[in-house]
Amino acid sequence: MMKEIESKNKEYELLENKYEFLRLDNLTRDFMAEGNGDKIEINQVVEGNGE
Repeated sequence: MMKEIESKNKEYELLENKYEFLRLDNLTRDFMAEGNGDKIEINQVVEGNGE
């Protein structure tokens, strides 16, 4: 039972990360489409899953 819960938690985390990436990607595309010429660097900290 615990393995199933851990598996679902990891699956949920992956979906959250994918959603966040897509959200940021869309924001970046929207920003670029507005014609803002300023270059913005985004540093993202990615936490490993300990494996």
